[in-house]
Amino acid sequence: MACQAAIRQMQSFNQIRVVLSGKYADVENLRMGWGVTTGPVTLSHYGSRTADLALVGDCINLASRLSGMANKDVIENILICSHTAELIENQLEVKDLGMLPIRGREGKEHIFALSAA
Repeated sequence: MACQAAIRQMQSFNQIRVVLSGKYADVENLRMGWGVTTGPVTLSHYGSRTADLALVGDCINLASRLSGMANKDVIENILICSHTAELIENQLEVKDLGMLPIRGREGKEHIFALSAA
């Protein structure tokens, strides 16, 4: 469901760019990237309010790193981890990007791109 949501968000983002390109010249240069991972997370309460909740864990960190790489370090819009790719490979089109270095992490991770076609 997260992968399908990322695809729909990207498609909507592209439509918004087209609509706004007539009004704002720099809209053509606006880029977004998505990172989707699968793994264990912990719900953490970090403040005094009920709303002060956050998901933490390695896969959350990796998703953040991947979204930062998408459309910048890698030409693809939606990057996913190998575990997510295994779960969806028979349902959605994925592209193997190989082993890539991830900022803030040692070694490399096997990364895939999700096709929005």
